[in-house]
Amino acid sequence: MGVASKTGIYIHIPFCLSKCAYCDFLSFTGKEDLHEPYVNALISEIEQCKHLGGLKLESIFFGGGTPGILSEAALAAILSAITQRTDASSSEITLETNPALGSRQYEEFRALRAAGFNRISFGLQAAQNHLLTKIERPHTQADFIHSYEAAVSAGFSNINADVMFALPGQTFSNLSETLELLVSLQVPHISAYSLIIEETTRFGEMLHKGELNLPSEDDERQQYEQVCQALAKAGYSQYEISNFAKTGYECRHNVLYWTRQNYIGFGLGAHSLLDNTRWRNTYNMHEYIAANGDNSQITHDVEHLSKTAQMEEFMFLGLRMTHGISADDFRQHFGLDIYEHFGEQFRKYEQLQLLERSGGNIRLTSEGVNVSNIILADFLS
Repeated sequence: MGVASKTGIYIHIPFCLSKCAYCDFLSFTGKEDLHEPYVNALISEIEQCKHLGGLKLESIFFGGGTPGILSEAALAAILSAITQRTDASSSEITLETNPALGSRQYEEFRALRAAGFNRISFGLQAAQNHLLTKIERPHTQADFIHSYEAAVSAGFSNINADVMFALPGQTFSNLSETLELLVSLQVPHISAYSLIIEETTRFGEMLHKGELNLPSEDDERQQYEQVCQALAKAGYSQYEISNFAKTGYECRHNVLYWTRQNYIGFGLGAHSLLDNTRWRNTYNMHEYIAANGDNSQITHDVEHLSKTAQMEEFMFLGLRMTHGISADDFRQHFGLDIYEHFGEQFRKYEQLQLLERSGGNIRLTSEGVNVSNIILADFLS
């Protein structure tokens, strides 16, 4: 984790085909009439941004929602607005999309590749159609395979698939089959997340009514270990708590977040961190479109991070990486000895064998990863 020198751009596309049962992201369904005015406002915001001029970008990430729901022409126009004002010549440029857009054929992926996108991220979640129906995903296993093969044929070699575990009714065998499918397709990057129930979601309502049959904490932990072991055996490196990659396919955009580099967010509700100042865009769609890119009308919650907040984030985010954090980097950033400043936490978790020192780095042990949320929270005041 060196001194911040890289910059990424995040583009939020808040539209979806349908709302998944677990999703509490800022996204909407059935708003096709807003696609065009939203894209116009988004491009205006990019064009008016005072931070972009000539900036060399590490990554550009189109997230959502489901960015792939937009036409290739709209996506190309948004990307062009960025690349005209920056140096994105060596950037990782990711588009999230849903396999339910299985009608997206080779030609459409080829158009995205020609527009400059060089990484695709598919939300698979599970390979079993009955589980996909249960979590209200609008695609099938066949849709995923079709979409993946079309993307590969169109020239995409850098592809991610999202997987979920601890789903209602999901067995160890189900999870194994899902991982085996991805390994057989040679998907180079896999993100694996445990189901988290948010109150405002369909699953949140079902849990409140006692209608949701979730696996035990023990089963959830065993499923996570199953993911780690199966992917390690298949040649994937676990470089972060939830992320696994073949050599050279680590997600540069996510690494940028975990190492506290600069990023600028565009679109509804998008967050930014630039030179230790944070802010976010409005969550109000009509306010966002009406502003037509005028930063003064859509910026909220500007926060200039204190040195203490910066140090806490350094720990909280950096310890997610499996190689951990560097004591030398901490001193370079903050002019302090990391063992003196966070000595109490280090002593506590080293004695419990949940943190360990490796060379000049401090990292979670395998047992520490299992209780990482508790440990990471302990570095926040």
